[in-house]
Amino acid sequence: MDFENFVMFYLCKIEGLFISAQYSILDDNGNDWSCPDFIALDIKNKQVQIVEVTTAANMKNIIIKVEKKDEYWINKLKMQLLNNKIIDESWNDFIIRLFVREQNVKC
Repeated sequence: MDFENFVMFYLCKIEGLFISAQYSILDDNGNDWSCPDFIALDIKNKQVQIVEVTTAANMKNIIIKVEKKDEYWINKLKMQLLNNKIIDESWNDFIIRLFVREQNVKC
């Protein structure tokens, strides 16, 4: 089993968490903009989680995405979810969850 599937099974065990794999975030013209590994909706807490999984040793690309999370993911995703009536305006908590190699975690 690859790491991404392992993370998916882990996320699916969390009560009240709805998971969508490879969710396509669209740009203003309806074209694919970004495709996070998972989008997780925490129904109880009205929280949207953008989940990225990487086994890469070099974290540069994922760090750039996280630093620019609002313009890269959150703004477009929020509008898309609102327009599709998946969430409403009360869903204001958007977080990024990263699953990376243990040696890339710095405390």
